[in-house]
Amino acid sequence: MRCPDAKIILHTERVQQPDVLENFYNRMARYNVPYEIIGLSYYPYFHGNLNVLDKALQTLTQKFPDKNIMIVETGYSYKWEVPGTTVNNTSTWPYTEAGQAKFVRDLVAELDKYSQVDGLFWWWMEYNAFGTSLSGWYNAPLFDSTTGKATEALKELCSFGTSAVGEIEADNTAGIDRWYNLQGIRIDKPKTSGIYIRNGRKTYVRVQ
Repeated sequence: MRCPDAKIILHTERVQQPDVLENFYNRMARYNVPYEIIGLSYYPYFHGNLNVLDKALQTLTQKFPDKNIMIVETGYSYKWEVPGTTVNNTSTWPYTEAGQAKFVRDLVAELDKYSQVDGLFWWWMEYNAFGTSLSGWYNAPLFDSTTGKATEALKELCSFGTSAVGEIEADNTAGIDRWYNLQGIRIDKPKTSGIYIRNGRKTYVRVQ
């Protein structure tokens, strides 16, 4: 199956070491490794506060201005400490639903400082053990396993990239078929298979 519009992400997990990140992506350029997007993991309970992420983003945006950047893994607890936690940030973001939501607001505000950052993905956001025999050991999704309901942070996460979403909603005129790609760019009609936004709703299109 060919995906001509697919982009390659090189995912790294060293936001605490901007020099290591710079060296890695320099080597990728030296060896002519093709890719379009720098992908980063950032977990405050492993990596530290947002100053750590900011230093990494400063380095990457300055050294690799031709690459987009995505946070391809992040997360934070809504109740108790994630197993293996090495950094305690509870004075800034308590292990509560409100604390998790504040982390997302602060993270989005940080990412909005950098125009090259155009993606944010929450690790295993859909995990929900409510009404099941699952152990509930993972406590940083966007659903509360004790109630089954989405946490406040899910709505906060949707604020990332709100400009495109707002334009789509404003342009959702009744009776007129309007298509957008997932970057919020208006298109005439999908020419390749994939997920699009049609009249304000996410739609999968299969092009024969």
